[in-house]
Amino acid sequence: GGRIEFGEAPQEALEREVREETGLEIAAPKLFDVVSTCFEHLLPDGTGEDLHHIGVIYHVTLQSIAGLKVAPDGHDSLGSQLVPLKEALALELTPFAQLALKRVV
Repeated sequence: GGRIEFGEAPQEALEREVREETGLEIAAPKLFDVVSTCFEHLLPDGTGEDLHHIGVIYHVTLQSIAGLKVAPDGHDSLGSQLVPLKEALALELTPFAQLALKRVV
């Protein structure tokens, strides 16, 4: 998850977000796809808002899995878990994460 900060290049955002969310460092990122999806997001008060999401999907290599953040940190991450791609499709994921996994698998 995450977003590009003002003035940040997409690859810089990728590296920062992976580090913040998982605690891991990546190497050799390669652009895989750019996707666009529209969906309704329910707000805490029950009202809906229409969102248009542009997502950039990369293939990456992990330098190591040492340091994986498995517990929530109360700021950037709800915790991380490594799972096989085919098992990830059965998890409750955001619409973009579901779309990205379907493109890769």
